[in-house]
Amino acid sequence: MFFENGRMQWVFRTQSGKEWRVYGNHMLTGRWYHVTVTWQAETGLKMMVNGQMVDRQTLFVQRY
Repeated sequence: MFFENGRMQWVFRTQSGKEWRVYGNHMLTGRWYHVTVTWQAETGLKMMVNGQMVDRQTLFVQRY
């Protein structure tokens, strides 16, 4: 997980090199958020902020 300039990025990579990324934008510093990220091989990576889905990535990138 990375946070920079109000943007949270979550990266999930399998041992075989498949990689998914999701982003949460417009997040303010100094404020609490409830962030949940889930992954399933069939549906990919999902990010929810305060109970609302903000991003979903179903396709992966092969990194190696």
